Amino acid sequence: MIAFTQVFEDIATAVLLPAMNVAVGATIIAALVLIILHSTQSKSLRVDVKSCVVLFLITTVISVTASMMQSCAAEDNGPTAENEVVQMPETGKASERQELKNEVSKHKLAEELSDVIDIDSEWGSVNGRIQVTNPNRLDLRRRLLLNGGANRLFPVDVFSDDLLVDPQSGGLEGAFVYLAKAPALIHPEAAKVPVTPLICDQAAGRFEPHLMIVRVGQSVECVNTSTINMNVHNFPLKNQAVNMMIRPLTNPGAGMLWAAKREESLPMRIASDFHPWMQAYWLVLDHPYSAITDQQGRFVIENLPPGQHIVKIWHERVGYIERKLNVAIEPGKITAQPTIVIDAAKLATP
Repeated sequence: MIAFTQVFEDIATAVLLPAMNVAVGATIIAALVLIILHSTQSKSLRVDVKSCVVLFLITTVISVTASMMQSCAAEDNGPTAENEVVQMPETGKASERQELKNEVSKHKLAEELSDVIDIDSEWGSVNGRIQVTNPNRLDLRRRLLLNGGANRLFPVDVFSDDLLVDPQSGGLEGAFVYLAKAPALIHPEAAKVPVTPLICDQAAGRFEPHLMIVRVGQSVECVNTSTINMNVHNFPLKNQAVNMMIRPLTNPGAGMLWAAKREESLPMRIASDFHPWMQAYWLVLDHPYSAITDQQGRFVIENLPPGQHIVKIWHERVGYIERKLNVAIEPGKITAQPTIVIDAAKLATP
């Protein structure tokens, strides 16, 4: 029974439906011809209006019947290829939109990662070393400034920090190396000025640290972790000079702030009016391109813009070691400066 029904439906779909469609079309054409003849009141053939109405009704019935059979056949046989095309667009468009969004996101992420990865290839670095001749000379050694055993206020010995020479490598520690002026381009990460203040402590009869690089817009918090009153007196050329007394046991967070508002052309001296042997140096810059030589006299300045730059090298014992050192920076490369040699006699204790 099911097979017979299926065969009948197939025949109806394949033969009857096309035939009915043809009949509908012929009926419509005949009706149009009759209407035209009636409207022209042809003498050869008179047409009754009732005939037109009858033809119109017959055409309507046939058309409705054909539509119903097509609908039943479509429901029984499942969706046709045409139906699939009609039903899919919204889902297909949504899927395409999502895939497009995913692709755009991937490209944007790739561009962002590319910017991060490639940005350093657009910048260069410079390194070098400052070496002292005859580093084992006795007058290059640190001097004893205060005998802790004979002073009840400072129980430990205090040595000088103004000259530190490594006896093995001859490296000069504590030299400021910096660009003479801020370049037009500054690496975006290096351009950020630190928000956290630098700390200058006065413990055990000395400033700690002895040397600092301060950015314009940054602050220095002066504290005092010793058990006696201490003093900070600075000597800037362009910034506000201060002379502050710091109470004993003033820890970070409770100290006195000094704000760097303008760059300085050379490091400024920090002294204590209470203890004349104490001193330190702060260098205030309006750019991040600076360094302080380490124990072996080495320095590195990273992420410099390509081009020619003038570098200054300054040490508290002799002043300028180099006032106008020309350095050529290439993108993605490290410029290795020849070792700068300084005569020990210039650094020796007078």
